[in-house]
Amino acid sequence: MRQIYSFKEKRVLIIGGSGGIGMSSAISFAKLGADVFVIARTGKKLEELVNRGIDEGFAGNIQSSVQDINNLDYFNKWFDGITKKGLVFDVLVNSAGIYPHKTLFEVEEFDWDNTFSTNLRSIFFITQHIARHMKRHKGGVIINIASFASKIPSVNTG
Repeated sequence: MRQIYSFKEKRVLIIGGSGGIGMSSAISFAKLGADVFVIARTGKKLEELVNRGIDEGFAGNIQSSVQDINNLDYFNKWFDGITKKGLVFDVLVNSAGIYPHKTLFEVEEFDWDNTFSTNLRSIFFITQHIARHMKRHKGGVIINIASFASKIPSVNTG
């Protein structure tokens, strides 16, 4: 397969990259030469992803940070710290998402609040923060990914 685009010297930040579409995106961008930074709550899966990039010799590097994106202060300090070193992000991929696999009657207030905080609130404010960074550097691309579950109802779920 002929490669028609290179991401060499591009930096990609993936929020929610320890599985599914986020992980696949990280691998694809790294294979195309991007330096990829992946945020997720699952350290073991992130470690496996980083090691896969090394083992398979991806053209770009994969780095990771274990974080709960609901802690916006921590995320913003982390992001500001790495960008103060001169890193400029060209692409943001929002792939984080959770869903309580419970019936309507089992969902509790914590489940509801945590789902909306992770899937909407944190993604909005992280995007806002990074969009300011991209604007200062005259450009960037933001990709928002949603699960098919947003379109297809499931039986007995909240």
